[in-house]
Amino acid sequence: SSINWIKNVFHQTVYHSFEEFYQENYYEDVYLEWELVNESDAQYIIIDQYGYWKFTYQPETITILFQITATHNYNTYVPSMTTVIEIIVEPLPILPINELHRQISSEFYLIKGVVQEVIENEWILIRDETGLIFVESYGYNTTFSIGDEVLVYGSYSYDSYEPTPIIDYSSEIVVLSHGNPVSTPTPVEMSIEEVRKMNYLDPTTAYQYITIEGELSLSGYNYYTLVDGDYKIELVLSSESKDILYDLYGMGRIKLTGYIMGPNYVNSNSDWSMIFCGTYELIPETV
Repeated sequence: SSINWIKNVFHQTVYHSFEEFYQENYYEDVYLEWELVNESDAQYIIIDQYGYWKFTYQPETITILFQITATHNYNTYVPSMTTVIEIIVEPLPILPINELHRQISSEFYLIKGVVQEVIENEWILIRDETGLIFVESYGYNTTFSIGDEVLVYGSYSYDSYEPTPIIDYSSEIVVLSHGNPVSTPTPVEMSIEEVRKMNYLDPTTAYQYITIEGELSLSGYNYYTLVDGDYKIELVLSSESKDILYDLYGMGRIKLTGYIMGPNYVNSNSDWSMIFCGTYELIPETV
């Protein structure tokens, strides 16, 4: 019967935080209607813009009860039947960022950290006790701020085409708290030539905090690079740091500080980039 099938397929099925939960609406000629037994359990469910159900982050295992009513579509003489099933939602392990760099690319993982930089609300740079990583945040209604502690469940990307480790697709970003302290490391001074000679296939190369020197070059409205002789680095900017470079453009040699990103593609050293965080120093002209 449909009730036995429902029990066999769904009862005590285990899901995880942020995982999609597909509600089967038909079994052969039977329509299945799902209802929460306890309305308060709605707090554990997110319905996205496409109508898919996902479970919210849970630090501990929870059980959600659903009542399922089975109604025959064509034979009105067959009475509807109901049953109650349990869906179990278990927490996902939170990976330290440095361990994330050793995981399988394109798989989804859960990390937690504090926002260090916000790039036009399209990217956020987050840090935990072990490292940093760039997270795509485009399309979220939430406005992220430096100092936000966030949970990120997304797809880890590190491969031969994009050697800089990033979270390139985030299915969920949850803000846990605001106003957390943000610590900035002491930058290492490097020439752009030295940066360009770093091993970009080593995932630990990315996100080193450095200071580089050169002259600003501007292409179009806001595509800035820092140039030193034959070498250059593209600058990834927030709206605030973009305003700073606008004022600095044409003022000669400067030092800029930020997080190195590496090249966008293998064998494309001209495409190295750095997240400019707003710290700079003008270099006096020598007579």
